[in-house]
Amino acid sequence: MRWRSEKPEDPSPKEPPLVEKVVDCIRETSLKAQLITLTYLQDTLEIHDTAELTRALDSDDMSENYPDIRCLPGRHATYYYSNQQLSENYANMLFRVEEQD
Repeated sequence: MRWRSEKPEDPSPKEPPLVEKVVDCIRETSLKAQLITLTYLQDTLEIHDTAELTRALDSDDMSENYPDIRCLPGRHATYYYSNQQLSENYANMLFRVEEQD
């Protein structure tokens, strides 16, 4: 009789961490030449806890592992984008339009 020392594989796929979901969503939106707000992230990712999303965006993991993600705090909302997908100049122009500056 042979004994297997390996653990059986979990048949259910693991859900990616929230930070990865947030980054993917920001990058996808940036590819469409758009900024994304906290509210839109919440709705898109179906996150009901604003504090959880804010912690993910403010985490050290975000700034260290995803340096392309940028934040533009405005009067009406905070906007996010990826500078790999969207130039800083274009993001600032979109920001001014959104903020009606």
